[in-house]
Amino acid sequence: MKKIIAFIFVLFLAVISSACINTYAVQELNKIAMKYINENNPKAAISRLEASIDLDPRIYESRYNLATCYMQVGRYKEAIDNLLVAQDIKPDEADTYYNLAVSYENLANEFIEDSDINEENTPNTQNTDKDYNDSLKKAVENYEIYIRKAPNTTDLSAIKEKILFLNNKTSKQSTNLSF
Repeated sequence: MKKIIAFIFVLFLAVISSACINTYAVQELNKIAMKYINENNPKAAISRLEASIDLDPRIYESRYNLATCYMQVGRYKEAIDNLLVAQDIKPDEADTYYNLAVSYENLANEFIEDSDINEENTPNTQNTDKDYNDSLKKAVENYEIYIRKAPNTTDLSAIKEKILFLNNKTSKQSTNLSF
């Protein structure tokens, strides 16, 4: 019985010390990443933040900062993936929704840039139309959530104008769809 208790105690200590080491490593990686972010070097920050997430995928700051770095280098799909996880971790963080909206909007623009463009500046393929419209709708949804979560934001009128503009683009696009 004493051997079993001793064994369980050793396992418990191992788990606790491993958790402490991981927490320290995550903090150090995040600190280095922030240094790179402050130096406007998102590519260097990305590798540190990815390593931080490998150690502990449930740290909001790691996910959020990684997403903003992905946004800076134009990797919007990866930014969205990390922002959605960050949103699950801290659903009340308004900035997460703002960055999701911006990422979805930029992803929609990539669909247009990557497709053949006709004279009306709309995508020619039905799949691109759907992806484009879905991304714009998600951008609008997230801008609206951002406004609800941060009603006193200084850029409220600009975001409301952005929502109207994007809604106009999606309704105009849906009238251009060919079936």
